[in-house]
Amino acid sequence: MFPTPFYWFHTHKLDDYTGVSIGSVLVQHNPQTKETILYNYTKLKIVYTTETPIIPIISFSKSKYKINETINITTSVENVGATDLRNLRINYEVGDYSSNMLAEYNSTTFDVSSGGETSVSTLLINPSLSAGSYSIHARVSDGEGNLIGGTVKRTHIYRNN
Repeated sequence: MFPTPFYWFHTHKLDDYTGVSIGSVLVQHNPQTKETILYNYTKLKIVYTTETPIIPIISFSKSKYKINETINITTSVENVGATDLRNLRINYEVGDYSSNMLAEYNSTTFDVSSGGETSVSTLLINPSLSAGSYSIHARVSDGEGNLIGGTVKRTHIYRNN
């Protein structure tokens, strides 16, 4: 049968995680026998393990901010692991369009029980940010400083007038 195999995958390493791209052929044709097979459904089973037992999600109180305005960030941290997590801390880094880190903030420590979710609110106050687009990186670390999860979201600062 052509093509063989009728599925493929590719892994790629990103900043804080590994991504997987999966492809599949829905039609196979054998030019020697002139047989064509059309698959009317595909069943995909993915089994994976992860060292990151959390899912962090950043949200802002507004979609854009004025210069010198406090940025109110809420980060929801969901523990999808089997054990309680203690003494977690979120490190926030503010980056510009060129990925230059301009400011850094740390949350207070918090705990998340297994299967639970905790919301952490943090105020970022930085009067030195000018008008433009910024990325907020949130990296969650355990009590020993080991990175266990992270996410990034963009916000915009505009002129006061």
